[in-house]
Amino acid sequence: EIDCIEIEYSCPVTGTAPEYYSGFNRFTAYRYDEVTDSYILDNYFGDSFSEIDIPSTYRGKPVTAIGQQAFENHPEIESITFPNSIEKIGTQAFYKCTNLSAIDLSNTSVTTIEQNAFKETGLETLIFPECISEIKDSAFCGTNLVEIIFPASLEIIESKAFSNCPYLEAVYYKGENHINPSTDCTYDIYLNSGIDGEIDFYFERS
Repeated sequence: EIDCIEIEYSCPVTGTAPEYYSGFNRFTAYRYDEVTDSYILDNYFGDSFSEIDIPSTYRGKPVTAIGQQAFENHPEIESITFPNSIEKIGTQAFYKCTNLSAIDLSNTSVTTIEQNAFKETGLETLIFPECISEIKDSAFCGTNLVEIIFPASLEIIESKAFSNCPYLEAVYYKGENHINPSTDCTYDIYLNSGIDGEIDFYFERS
């Protein structure tokens, strides 16, 4: 688990990082979002933990998002536990976490997974929450997924979201089997460029 010893100060940063961090603990930085009155886990500084347990609260307020590039390029990470407070996973949040093999988001509140969020990770298994609505460009590109189960809540899969997944054999969708491109999003789920290769598609898997 992440060591949660707090250091109470803010720190100016440069480059693509946020203008400031609202607070630190020993290995993670958090940014306060005034709009949602919650915290974003914005950066991770550890280099030796294989198991990460993301906290549901920080300073008494919910942690609702994983920030852009927060855990990028951490091959030592093998598993991550997400709290139910998480609603969004940011761009390249876990990019190149090459030994991260399984993700279970079923107990989270995630509605959006941003572009490249899990690109080039070692993911073999993936469980979405029943509230997921949007998966952005290249979010799971270059992973080792074998099958995917999409909840009925899913509305958008952007280009190349699951491209270059050489082991992907089957995709299940829990929604209705309607593929009218003018009225139903499931047409995009199956026929856009988000998924490529010879894949079997199934509907309404229980």
